[in-house]
Amino acid sequence: MEALKTWRLLYSGFNHPYDNMATDEAIFRECMSGNSLPTFRIYGWQPEGLSLGCSQDTSKAINIGKCAEYNLPFVRRFSGGEVIFHSREVTYSISCLRGSLGIPAFIKESFKFLGSFLIDAYKSLGLDPVFSCESALSPSGVRNDGGQSVFCFASKEDYDIIIKGRKIGGNAQRRIKDAVFQHGSIPLKLDINRLELFLNEPLADISKKTISLEGALGRDIAFEEFAERLKTSFARVFSVNLVSDGLTLREKDLISLLKEEKYANPDWNLYRKKAVLAQ
Repeated sequence: MEALKTWRLLYSGFNHPYDNMATDEAIFRECMSGNSLPTFRIYGWQPEGLSLGCSQDTSKAINIGKCAEYNLPFVRRFSGGEVIFHSREVTYSISCLRGSLGIPAFIKESFKFLGSFLIDAYKSLGLDPVFSCESALSPSGVRNDGGQSVFCFASKEDYDIIIKGRKIGGNAQRRIKDAVFQHGSIPLKLDINRLELFLNEPLADISKKTISLEGALGRDIAFEEFAERLKTSFARVFSVNLVSDGLTLREKDLISLLKEEKYANPDWNLYRKKAVLAQ
């Protein structure tokens, strides 16, 4: 019997938005360079905040004045997609070379491939998840083609996941050569009224387009419970051996630099001006 491939499992707790994005990029860069094992990371956000897709126009997408009024941080991701409000949720990230899991070369197919562990995790809770392109009850949101919505959960891709006819969570990807990075947000609970304070767009009928785990299950669910299910499903679906470990010294140094030069820098978050280590 072939031995399972070893991956690092990183539970990194609840962190500031700047730290979370700096950590994701640092791990990805070290995996890409061969200095770190392929890594599956699970984390949360404290304080809550907004993240924007790499190419979004900050002033068009979010109400910067309201963010300042409520002291709500926002950060630009190095992945694509639209705005996400990170509050009560579980977030994951995957950093590896494409060959580590046999990830398809085409990005659309890779979203389906990597999303398979999420499907498994939802099924383990007794839910009936399907990919958007396979659902007869797909939400009426629009394609992400620069169109209607700046909010991730209000639009859909073919391989977004649908539960009870509504989209749950969102995923974004970044590739550099043969290295693949993907992270995703799974809302345990949604506060649409609070979210709308910070967007420059009314979210008409958003409750018909998106759902949280609490809404899908009809009960409260703790961060720890769903994090454990994600870990179990990832190992099972991809046949890997997840070994708990921390950050390397190289990663810690890179996180500090990325945070200072990029993710805590208004030039990056407001205007996408390239920082020292920006791609």
